[in-house]
Amino acid sequence: MSPHLTPELIDFLESGVSLLVAGRDAALRPHCLRGVGARAEPDGASATVFVVTELAGALLEGIADNGQIAVALSRPIDYRTLQLKGRVQEVRPGTRQEEALQERYLAGFVEQLNCVGFSRAVVRRLRLTPSTAIRFRIEQLFDQTPGPGAGRSLATGRAP
Repeated sequence: MSPHLTPELIDFLESGVSLLVAGRDAALRPHCLRGVGARAEPDGASATVFVVTELAGALLEGIADNGQIAVALSRPIDYRTLQLKGRVQEVRPGTRQEEALQERYLAGFVEQLNCVGFSRAVVRRLRLTPSTAIRFRIEQLFDQTPGPGAGRSLATGRAP
């Protein structure tokens, strides 16, 4: 059974936390890109992340090759960090309607980084579009917050 996002984890995912989206190519070379928005899907077992299309070539090629994705979510004010790993279900262009979700994400991200000393004006320069939406089924969910619990599976409670 796949892990499901709880309401608290959905709030965290959609709150403007730092998003890093990663994959790998056939030669096992990693590719990582800043995400520019995320949402939980209604089933609670899937999520969609958004990346800037122009920057995502290598990441998307790796996803097309093997279908694997990892997303790290980190809150700058306290370093709370989660990692979602899964299998990609869909890759498509972001829509005009999803731009509003990305604007809300950016507003939250601006405030997160402002709390740790970054200028709002600088963070607001983050480019959001045109974007690619990557929907994936969550297969693994980990607490990666620095400390003794880092690496603990939130689905099983055990370290990997």
